[in-house]
Amino acid sequence: MASFQHLCMHCMQPIDPSAARCPHCGYDNAQVQPAPYLPKGAVLAGRYLVGKVVSLSADSAVYVGQDLQTMQVVRIREYLPEKLILRGEGESAVRVKTNCELVYQSGMGAFATLWQTLQKNATHAALPQVYAVLFLNATVYAVTAALDCISLADYMRQPEHTLPWHDCCTAFKPVLRALAALHAQGVYHHAISSSCVFVGADGRLHLGGFTIPQTKTDLAAFRTDPAPHFAPMEQQSGTQPLDESADVYAIMAVFFLCLTGTPPPNAADRMLSDDLALPVDVARTLPPDAIETLYAALQLYPQRRLPTMDALLLRLYPTEFIPAPAPEAEPGEQDEYALNPEDEELLFDLDGEQDGKKEPSAGLLGLEAFLAILVIGTMLFCTLYSTFLYQRMEIPLLDSILAPLTFLPLNSDDETTVPSTRPTAETRENEPTKEMVTVPNCLELSYSDLTGNLTFARNFDFRVEFESSETVRKNAVITQNLTPNTSVPKGTTLIVTVSSGKPTVELRDVVGYSYIDAYEMLTSDGFRVEKILLKNDGTHDVGTVYTMSLVAGLRFEKGTTVSLSVWDATGY
Repeated sequence: MASFQHLCMHCMQPIDPSAARCPHCGYDNAQVQPAPYLPKGAVLAGRYLVGKVVSLSADSAVYVGQDLQTMQVVRIREYLPEKLILRGEGESAVRVKTNCELVYQSGMGAFATLWQTLQKNATHAALPQVYAVLFLNATVYAVTAALDCISLADYMRQPEHTLPWHDCCTAFKPVLRALAALHAQGVYHHAISSSCVFVGADGRLHLGGFTIPQTKTDLAAFRTDPAPHFAPMEQQSGTQPLDESADVYAIMAVFFLCLTGTPPPNAADRMLSDDLALPVDVARTLPPDAIETLYAALQLYPQRRLPTMDALLLRLYPTEFIPAPAPEAEPGEQDEYALNPEDEELLFDLDGEQDGKKEPSAGLLGLEAFLAILVIGTMLFCTLYSTFLYQRMEIPLLDSILAPLTFLPLNSDDETTVPSTRPTAETRENEPTKEMVTVPNCLELSYSDLTGNLTFARNFDFRVEFESSETVRKNAVITQNLTPNTSVPKGTTLIVTVSSGKPTVELRDVVGYSYIDAYEMLTSDGFRVEKILLKNDGTHDVGTVYTMSLVAGLRFEKGTTVSLSVWDATGY
């Protein structure tokens, strides 16, 4: 195995140490990594070799890296908000600028939570595969797999790379399911664009570009500009908080790009003239519900948009996620996301079949007016009759028709009697039987299984509750309120209790305390404590805590190990 000093810091291939440039990629390894980035050749946790910086985002820097145990090439993402920190060339530890400590610590906690959550969702191949989350150098690192891919933005610049509707649905399904799982855990992307969706060498789509929530809200410390063709109106204007529907809009804008070859118009421009339209040749190839689904997901206003990723999945994959047929709508009911009358003109534009509405003929207008007058007159007479005319008139046929529709006696002898609502034997025979469904055995499922299978929400009043447990692992099911494999009426409440892991406790800040006091405080709270000795130049109090491996103020499971760096005695 080659010594890591003899590896190229860009491609991590073995090289001759005397070579000026890497023969594999042409990188000049003599270049010095500028501040505030980690020096090339640094090793994290005795295992991960740090190479060249390859990308930057609002909250982090990403380095090429290598796992020195497995010799796998990895990516190392370092929490590094450059507006808040200082680090000199060649230094490892981060120093926080004065008066920026609270913002830095808050972002650091959010960064750790984000990447730990992604690490727990490793079953979703569309998400970054996280190997480790490390607390070192007064910051946090996420070590992830190195993906052989190009961005969808670059892929779509090549000719003839649009996809038909069916292929788009197939390609985006893993990404949509992964987003639905993250949303169920309170994690949102809110920066989706064609630049952070990647086409892998395996031909599948992968989602990247994750940043902490503060990058969308904190103007001074983290703010980045949203991608104009993919960011919803509320994100560009900053007028209201972002929710799940913001990710729905953004991912379907990317879907729109793959389908048509061009992204939808900028939401800011659509505020002036909403000209969202599909090319005619594309529209003619779409199945009946496709245009309505696109339109519902790309609504300008979040109140009218498909609200959740689950709702989008229901629209795109109804037979897969809802095997039971949907009940027919009652008269007068309307689909929540059906097009409003004022949107009909836009629908025609999307269809690409007509630009305006056909003018009705004069004869048709006359017939419609006559029928309208007839219906209104009949309704008016029935209303007057059922209100008071029945006391002076008696029309048996009309009485029999109106009796079930009113609480009035309608020519009965006892005017205080209300018609009985008790069903007769005949009506009971005619009543439809309540549809029965089988209770699943949720004890065999994981939390991701529960949130990924939308049949639960269709067949039950489905709820998930969380409860800490010393014995049941996190995200495993503890219990359910209905007996598995029994039959119950459709719509019955099914409550599944999921383990939230071991009980958590807030980590106290023990920096500056003596190690003995810090040990007693943390162990009494349920933490395990590890001691790391630091060389003392004589200017520090022996036995005091200098740094903690975990962020104080956050909650951690009992039994979590926290490493304390302690000043040792002088003289060595």
